[in-house]
Amino acid sequence: MTCKCDAFNKYEGSDAEKFAADLVKLKINKDDWSILYRCKECGNFWEKILPHAEVHGGGPVELHLVTNEYVKGRYGIAV
Repeated sequence: MTCKCDAFNKYEGSDAEKFAADLVKLKINKDDWSILYRCKECGNFWEKILPHAEVHGGGPVELHLVTNEYVKGRYGIAV
């Protein structure tokens, strides 16, 4: 069985919101409001960001697949 994480490594806008709804929210970075998620099926980490924070409401969100090393460095979570 293939995890849905294998299909893409980036989602934008409403596709990002739909995909994130099936992930487990782990941590919110209150400096820039990015959110770290983890896939229930495969354990992959995803980060939801507001790449256009200067726009009212932050603009369309982006959801990116991120590495374990990135998670350790940015969020301080040992994986």
